[in-house]
Amino acid sequence: MSQRAHSFIDDPNYKNWNIQSAGDIERPELQSLWQLWQDRRSGDLLPSRTDFLIEEFLPWGRNISMIEYRGTPPEYRVTLASVAMIDLNGVDPTGKTPRQYVPEQAYDFAVINLQRSAAGKCAVHDRYRRQNDGKWLNCDRLTLPCASDGKAVDYFLIAHYFDRGFLGRLSDLTIFDQVSEV
Repeated sequence: MSQRAHSFIDDPNYKNWNIQSAGDIERPELQSLWQLWQDRRSGDLLPSRTDFLIEEFLPWGRNISMIEYRGTPPEYRVTLASVAMIDLNGVDPTGKTPRQYVPEQAYDFAVINLQRSAAGKCAVHDRYRRQNDGKWLNCDRLTLPCASDGKAVDYFLIAHYFDRGFLGRLSDLTIFDQVSEV
């Protein structure tokens, strides 16, 4: 398979779009980030981005990104790109919308987590995988919605964690350039 937009595949053994507890997530780093987000919620209300101090994100510093969201039509703007996001995309997307840095044929893939998180007002965890030297490697993405008023999503915290070797041997390849054979 050589389609740039489907360079790594949705793991058929892992579907978890609406996280209800930290136990729904396998990676400990993402469990603790989800718990921090959950602790800032007030009942069913979402936390605001301002409910977090930037220093609180230090344990996830290389892996956490922030995206501003505006509703109709949906627009997403990266306000802070993590090292992991930059490595995955091959570009620093800070200040850009996905339409400005994601190949057109990969746009839906790049924002499905944001769409599902905004629609469900819930944490979304997705996992993608690719094969490298005969071994399956994972990329986990946790999307946490925030809302200034507790209800209408206007911000996302996103963390990317991927297994060593996920990006392959050639560091100039991005997530959209990878080729996996299933």
